[in-house]
Amino acid sequence: MFDDLLNSTQSTRQYSQTAYRFGNYVAKFCLVPSSETHRKPYEETAKPDSHPDLILSDWLQEFHSNQEAEYLLQFQLVDNIDEQPVEDVGVAQNPEKYPWLTVAKIVIPKQNSFLPARKTFLEVHLVRLDPWPGLRTLQPLGELDRLRKTGMFT
Repeated sequence: MFDDLLNSTQSTRQYSQTAYRFGNYVAKFCLVPSSETHRKPYEETAKPDSHPDLILSDWLQEFHSNQEAEYLLQFQLVDNIDEQPVEDVGVAQNPEKYPWLTVAKIVIPKQNSFLPARKTFLEVHLVRLDPWPGLRTLQPLGELDRLRKTGMFT
């Protein structure tokens, strides 16, 4: 049953666009919905009950208000730079040869994720998500991330 759930959530996985350094390792990562609560929304069709630009936002707010969300954090290690180039994010990596490894389970408790105070706090204090000021041993890799560092894609 768990494999069926993972297969049904293939299109709802959230992937890193680029590879990151993790000490002596280089990896891409993804979040995989891992609970039964994700199966039902995956099988539903969004209904335009609100403004078209808010359909996803409204669905997410309802989802996170009514149940906790569970994800598996997975890493795909770079073992062969020729077959898994860090510089070309468009190269698909063979998941059978380079499998995704589950390293953690993330549980997000049910909550109102769109409180006006929270939105205001983020807009005032979090100008952008930027991995570059962090530790050098955890820095992003590849041309796309170097372009992000320049501010071209912010």
